[in-house]
Amino acid sequence: LSIKNFLGNFKGVLSSYGFSTFAAVWAYQSYWGEVKIPVAYFGALWAAFNLTVAFLARASHWIESKFSSLLVVLIVSLSPIVAYLGLGFSASYVGVLFMFFFAIARALNGVVLQDGINSRVPPTMRATTNSICSLGMRAIFFVFGPWFGHLLDQRGVHFSFQMMGYVFVGVFFVVALPLLKLRSEYRGA
Repeated sequence: LSIKNFLGNFKGVLSSYGFSTFAAVWAYQSYWGEVKIPVAYFGALWAAFNLTVAFLARASHWIESKFSSLLVVLIVSLSPIVAYLGLGFSASYVGVLFMFFFAIARALNGVVLQDGINSRVPPTMRATTNSICSLGMRAIFFVFGPWFGHLLDQRGVHFSFQMMGYVFVGVFFVVALPLLKLRSEYRGA
């Protein structure tokens, strides 16, 4: 299989899973309000999620070397499914714990997978490739963001998170699985 196909799959994963965390944080405060978390705790929750991203991002290369790139791609791919469905089916403070799966995906996606693509792209094409990945995430948000917002407004956070969970089950099979099949291209697979 060509490096072009591999990089295309990589860009799909980076864009799709970038969108998964971007869309989720859009609805965090609605979820917190619905499960009656006092507004006074919102800042502490944001800090906890961002610190989780920071610490895991810092440790992400160690995680990759200790457990394999394949496992990192699996974690990034499955975390949004677990998080969205967990939030969709829990109507209590317990749901907040599922939000940490987004932090895990964001940290590993932002460091390990980004490094994975940067290490395979010639320096002369790196900025272009990264811009395409960023544009891909924003294009996905442009298409699916209004749909997600409409669901949030019309059907509530739990139904909306469930639907996004099902969407990411599909994304796993369409975007992540083809990349996982290319495991011989990974470092430490």
